This record gives sequence, structure tokens and C-alpha cells, in this order.
Amino acid sequence: MELGQQLSAPEVLSQASNTVGVSLARRGELEEGITKVEQSLQIALQHDLLPAACRAYTNLGMLLAAVDRERALSYCHEDLAMAKRIGDLSQQSWLYASMASSFCSLVGDCTQGIEAAEASISLDQQLGQRNHLPIPLILLAQIYQCQDQLEESKRYYVEACTIAEEIGEPQLLFPCYDGLATLYLAMGDTAKTEEYLAKGREICQKTGYTPDALIMLPFLC
Repeated sequence: MELGQQLSAPEVLSQASNTVGVSLARRGELEEGITKVEQSLQIALQHDLLPAACRAYTNLGMLLAAVDRERALSYCHEDLAMAKRIGDLSQQSWLYASMASSFCSLVGDCTQGIEAAEASISLDQQLGQRNHLPIPLILLAQIYQCQDQLEESKRYYVEACTIAEEIGEPQLLFPCYDGLATLYLAMGDTAKTEEYLAKGREICQKTGYTPDALIMLPFLC
């Protein structure tokens, strides 16, 4: 959008509905959050507001993952096609990250999950999106952890954690600390496990968010 350009009324309404929906989901009101984001999507599609529609699709792909797997993946695929059509590389990175999570946790296809996470990492590096880069790195670490490739998992967690600590973003740090805690537990390193559990608890105390909310937050835009 050019400097000084005003948003149209439908675009303001779509973006506002999306933001409210994400806020509701963060407070644990998942169904209400999904309803608001779906309203955002409907408004965006009715008025051909494709960037706003991409944002809504991305969030619905994540929010629906726990309650409607097929619809979640359908939204992800529709969003990716739209993001490619309008050349929105930044949104494509978000989508690939969501799809990486969906392929593994919902479909059980780790190969496609790894490919999607790697695509997101590549786009983030290409675009210099350092604030988003930890997210696909965390997903890749989780995938390898699920496959018991612990050293490979550790490498990606540490890389994500290093960037997150440089940024200082609690919403990125918590999934890194939580992941490293479970990873070191699997490796039998109780000292490291306790260290990262303590770091995770500290973030919860400082932010006031629950662990479940902090696990979801980074994936919503």
C-alpha cells in the first residue's frame, strides 16, 4: 500500500475481524475466534481483497487444525494457491509453515512436512524475515524430534533459539525452550531439561499467557 493510501471500509472490517478472532483464540475462546476469522475471510473474498483473504486463510489453517483437520488443510491449500497467484512471498512463507505443521500432526506425512518447513525457511532467508524464521526452524526441529532424530532436532532448535533470543520475543522463545526441554528429557539430560523448563515457566509468568497459548501464538498473523 502506498504511503497515505487509505484502507477501504470492507478492508478495515476484514482486518479488524481477523485481529479480533486471533485475540479471542489467544484467550482460549477458540470457536469464537474461528467464527470471527471466517467472517474476515468472507468479507475479503466478497470484495476481492486478496492479501486480507490470505491472512485469514493462514489463521484458519492453524486455528482449525485441532477441530477440523480436513478444512484446515483445505484452507492452507487455497491460501497457498492465492498467495502464489498474487506473488505474496511473505504470506507463502507463513503458509508453508502452517502446512508443515498440518502435514505432520494431521496427515502423518513427515516428508511433505519437512519440504514445507524447508520452503518456509528458504523464503524467510530470501526475504530477510528474521522475525518469522524461528517458526519454520522450530517446526523442522519438532518433525525430526518426532522421528527420533534427536541430534538433527537439537540443531534446528538451537538455531531457532539463538535467533529468538537475539530478537527477544517471548512468543518465539517459549516454543524453543519447551521443545528443548522435551528434547533433553528424551536424551536423558535432566539438568538441561530443568533449565529449559524453568526458562519456559519464567516466560509464562512474565507474559501472563498459558503454555497452550504460547505454543499457538507464533503461528497466527
